[in-house]
Amino acid sequence: MRHFEKIGIVILIGLLSFLLHRKEINEFPSYMHAWAQSDHYAIAIGFTQNNLNFFLPQTYNLNPQFPGKFRIPKDNGITAVDFPIHQFLPGIAMKLSGEIAPWYFRIYLLIYSLIGLLYLYLLSNLFIKNKIQSLFITIFALTSPIYLYYQAGFLPTIPSLSNLFIALYFYFKYKSSENQKDFFTSVFFLALASLSRTPFSIFYISIIGIEIIQAIKYKRFNYRVFIPLLSGALIMAGYFLYNMHLRDIYGSVFLAQPLPPDNLNDALSLINQTLKNWLFQYFTIYHYIFISLLICLLLFSFASQKRQFTNRLQNQLISYILLTLPITTIYFILMLKQFPAHDYYFLDTFYPLWILGIIGLLSFLIIKTNTTKRLSLLVLSIFCFGFILKSNNIQKLRRQTGDWDNIEITKQNFTDSEKFLNFLNISKSAKILVIDSYTPNIPFILMKRKGYGIMATTEENIKNSIIWKYDYIVIQDYFLMTDVIR
Repeated sequence: MRHFEKIGIVILIGLLSFLLHRKEINEFPSYMHAWAQSDHYAIAIGFTQNNLNFFLPQTYNLNPQFPGKFRIPKDNGITAVDFPIHQFLPGIAMKLSGEIAPWYFRIYLLIYSLIGLLYLYLLSNLFIKNKIQSLFITIFALTSPIYLYYQAGFLPTIPSLSNLFIALYFYFKYKSSENQKDFFTSVFFLALASLSRTPFSIFYISIIGIEIIQAIKYKRFNYRVFIPLLSGALIMAGYFLYNMHLRDIYGSVFLAQPLPPDNLNDALSLINQTLKNWLFQYFTIYHYIFISLLICLLLFSFASQKRQFTNRLQNQLISYILLTLPITTIYFILMLKQFPAHDYYFLDTFYPLWILGIIGLLSFLIIKTNTTKRLSLLVLSIFCFGFILKSNNIQKLRRQTGDWDNIEITKQNFTDSEKFLNFLNISKSAKILVIDSYTPNIPFILMKRKGYGIMATTEENIKNSIIWKYDYIVIQDYFLMTDVIR
């Protein structure tokens, strides 16, 4: 593929992404899941303060969530976290510029996402051999409302997704060419995706599974395949153990344990709530209509023409999806209590499978005549327009706030608080106890001081925190009577 075609794809999806994100590119972590996003932003800032010590990531928070659910004070804010390369690189940029600003992180993720979407286009082209359809799949993926919401945000899920798309492109390219360099590249990016966001190890395990099955089937052990896979797995296991070490010593603001349902009824209730909350934010109604039409069209095509799966690469894609699906389902069950409240878990799990499934389905759709080609171009263009319009409208809904949104109110109340504390000559090294912080890091990022945050202002929590070694207490006037005095 010529370089100008790749550049053209990046420019096209880059312009579309910029238009959809132009108003928020320097926006502080806000609205839906501001808590999680601000924690990752705090880690990036932490690297500017710890002399870029990659292996001791830190936030402003001094009473981590685990262990103790914010009830155990710590000294330095060091936290266990998945391999923090995607916090470290924006941290370097902020350190070199001497400026702390959200746009460093947002631009980094946006650029990384564009690279991932380019490789999704290339991956699609491996199977479909149709540039228009491959571009359609890229826009299909981009306009998932949840993907679009986090595309220029702060979560490591987006670069891990990009690394997964890169890895799968090189893996299936290896399957068609047997070029060992492609396989090494695939393993590298797949391991990087898994290191930065643990659920992506699902897709690493699936590659191992596929290769083991083929080794058994053909009775041939290929050390050039299993040595890099084993090496990547050992690196992942090594960092996992190191992360456990950090957690044991310093604690963590991030979850690191399964949360399965209590029983079958609980599972059904959680699944129902998940679908109620996110079904039409995973994809838009237009995405679901397209998927339904595509399945119906292919069923009719196979029934009338008695077509079979004859393409070797297509069969390997189907095998990969079928092997990954049960592993993903197991993870889904283990973390089911997270899904109703955490939409981005979908991006870690079923979203890549949906995208691979669409690639597989479109690869079986043969368009022969010029009339059919023109008609399909028109239909795909109409759907793309629907995807973009509907997803953009959903973004507006996801960014709504009100007097129920304690996190957004807290962000607004602490905006410019650093200037106020400086005016009062309060030291940068002072430890602040925020009685009503509602997130571990947002008040402290804005004050640019470390401290202890009380997430829930219960009598027990307040009495427990009063004896900690802090220098000042901060209480928001807005919540003083309702959430603290009461």
